[in-house]
Amino acid sequence: MKHKEIKLPFNIRNTYLEKTLAARPFVILSNWAAQGMRYMNGFERTYRLVSEAILLSVLYFGIFKDIRFGLPAAFLIAHTMFWIFNGHIFVLSRFLSERSLSRREFIAYIEGLRGRSMKKEYLAGTLLFGSLSRGKFSAFSDLDVRIIRRKDIFSSILACNYCAFERLRAFTRAFPLDIYVFDLEEIGAKMRPDEDPIVLSDPRGVIARDHKGKTVGYPEFIAEFSTDAMRGGKA
Repeated sequence: MKHKEIKLPFNIRNTYLEKTLAARPFVILSNWAAQGMRYMNGFERTYRLVSEAILLSVLYFGIFKDIRFGLPAAFLIAHTMFWIFNGHIFVLSRFLSERSLSRREFIAYIEGLRGRSMKKEYLAGTLLFGSLSRGKFSAFSDLDVRIIRRKDIFSSILACNYCAFERLRAFTRAFPLDIYVFDLEEIGAKMRPDEDPIVLSDPRGVIARDHKGKTVGYPEFIAEFSTDAMRGGKA
């Protein structure tokens, strides 16, 4: 199980407050409330809010309209449904349980994800970040994926749809997938200095042409990661 790091604003240092906010009830509550929206770019955040508004409207007008406190009830149900099925709940579980995954399980999911993303003509590319790109994989790692969208509105909507379905797919497989849609120029601001992105797909060479930093090719990554998996063990 990983430890949840809490960063307080304005360089506040309060050990008691940090421990309180890192406690399970607060971690779950903050995860339910935000559902990763603070990290999303503007387009995906708008897509996410509109999607929930549509579900909320269906619930309210279809079921709760004539019930006292129907609107708050519809909101709680809609927001919770998004949290369960599309809100990184198994990423959250890394901080709440001892459940772990092997390298072989990660390889299987990554290869499936690569195959699916390469078929999506509306995607500009797919990158892996996080502990995999830092060489810090452990049995409690999650899979950090960044979908690079094409800028036209139709492709952008389809990219967000694909991202949502990948989250749902990961939920049905209890897999800790942390996936977002970004523009290529946003990657530099979002990534850590010690993260060299792993290129899962780059069908038009956009990442190779426009990304300014170092990248790791998929064959190079999977060869090293698979070799470590053949040695056995979780990490």
